[in-house]
Amino acid sequence: MGGFAASIFVKFQPAKLTAIFIVVSWIPLLVIHEAGHAFFARIFGAHIEKMVVGFGRPIWNGTVGGVPIEVRIWPISGFVSFLPGSRGLGRLRRATISLAGPGAELAVVAIIAVGIGPAELIQSSQDISRLFLQSLCVAALVDATVNLIPHSFRDENGSVSHPVFRPNDGLSAIRSLTGRDR
Repeated sequence: MGGFAASIFVKFQPAKLTAIFIVVSWIPLLVIHEAGHAFFARIFGAHIEKMVVGFGRPIWNGTVGGVPIEVRIWPISGFVSFLPGSRGLGRLRRATISLAGPGAELAVVAIIAVGIGPAELIQSSQDISRLFLQSLCVAALVDATVNLIPHSFRDENGSVSHPVFRPNDGLSAIRSLTGRDR
């Protein structure tokens, strides 16, 4: 960490702050991502059991807008746990819920691009506020892309002898549309 800090402050240039901005923007983007899943699940009549931000031990529990939220010590990933509700959820609705997280992040990029202009968004700058917005967009695009490329990941609740693998958003959407999500 000391070397990282030194590399930023030795011959300082504002562009060196982008790495910090990307890391700092990850947490609010994670909340926006999970909120996108929860929003569409609720629109489609699902009962949201809880929204979890992070992994590891819980450090905060609360309720926001009637949704139980748990914040854990390492805010790197998250999930929304929900029950289909009395009407059930069709394939397209389940796929939409899966895609809503990355979609929420892409919406952030779109809002920023419209707000400052697409040409300004990709133009080199030394303005710290512009660098922050550019970094936020990079983090959102990277996370949305990684979440849309179909793959599964090991759930921390699985044991060594009986690992549990969960699909990411892209794989979950594909499984929902093909009927293989059960």
